[in-house]
Amino acid sequence: LSDDGVRLWVNGKQLINNWTNHAAMENSGSITLTAGQKYDLVMEYYDYTGTATAGLLWSCPRTTKQPVPQSQLYPDISAPGPVRITDALITSLRIAWQDNSDNETGFRVERKTGAAGAYAPVMTTGANTTSWLNSGLAAETEYFYRICALKSSGASEYSPEVGMKTFPIPAAVYHFDSSANAGLDSSTFNNTLALNNGAGYTAAGRSSGGLSLASGTAYAEAAHSASLAASGNQLSLCAWVWFDTTTTGYRETILAKQVQATADVSPYFAYALHRLADGRVRFWVTADGKAKSVVGDTLSAARWYYICGVYDGAQLRLYVDGAPSGNAVAAQGSVSSYATPLRLGVKINSTPVEGMRGKVDGVRVYNRALTPAQIEFLSTSGK
Repeated sequence: LSDDGVRLWVNGKQLINNWTNHAAMENSGSITLTAGQKYDLVMEYYDYTGTATAGLLWSCPRTTKQPVPQSQLYPDISAPGPVRITDALITSLRIAWQDNSDNETGFRVERKTGAAGAYAPVMTTGANTTSWLNSGLAAETEYFYRICALKSSGASEYSPEVGMKTFPIPAAVYHFDSSANAGLDSSTFNNTLALNNGAGYTAAGRSSGGLSLASGTAYAEAAHSASLAASGNQLSLCAWVWFDTTTTGYRETILAKQVQATADVSPYFAYALHRLADGRVRFWVTADGKAKSVVGDTLSAARWYYICGVYDGAQLRLYVDGAPSGNAVAAQGSVSSYATPLRLGVKINSTPVEGMRGKVDGVRVYNRALTPAQIEFLSTSGK
């Protein structure tokens, strides 16, 4: 319907061509379309003088002639995506996306809290932007995001949503980024490591440096503290590990908090990560005085693995390189607390034993159970 001239193309096929001065009149054309599929549509119109009229209508065997609903019209702009989380901290998440259009004026980022939340705009960026840091978030809270591209005529469809839970506050984080800060705890609890028996910084870490434990008696030690006690019913131990040999014939200690500081007394560990004599990785937790452990994949030599043991108050689970490893083991109760040091690299029975020969990096202790998504993120983020 137009007064005056009108031209219409659908998917490149011209259906109407009445580019003349005329009173209000209806022009029509026909084309076969497939339900659920989008088609390019171009309508051109001009008014010469007097009353201006323009309308776009459609009909089909099952639908009487009516204006095309606005819900069925989409701007000629592509939705962004895929969208991903590229950085995750305690109170911030960085969202990145692929710009799939060349005619946007910007992007609108929408966020909801929890899967049942309602989306609301939180940021509008300029054109050609492909990431945004959302800071000021709450710790241990799950957020979801979706993004659409903008132009003067409207907005694109939304990208598929992406979600992640912000991290809990860690009890200890060791990055080993420099020789000057080899024992530095990057958490707020200052559980500084003392380096012993030749343990020290190596530039050949997983990223930006690591801790060398090459001798089998080298170790790092942090004094007992309330944050390392892990006396609640949740715990996560994570670390990048590198072993110099395939197997040593004895158990190797990656990280451990013994029941007694310098003796082998049952139930032996409050919590620990080991590589067993056959090369398999083990996660150990003593809860309410009862020791439980889960055994996972074999760790070979001369490559980095990201291992993470998680206790959520109901199960012990083990992950290697972000994927589940071994079978979950039922457990319950609070992690038993012992006033002993946290050690990396050895157990001490008056002297260092069960020493690890290799390197560690990105060691983390949480008094919370990390989610599978958080573990996968850590396993791909380098540190």
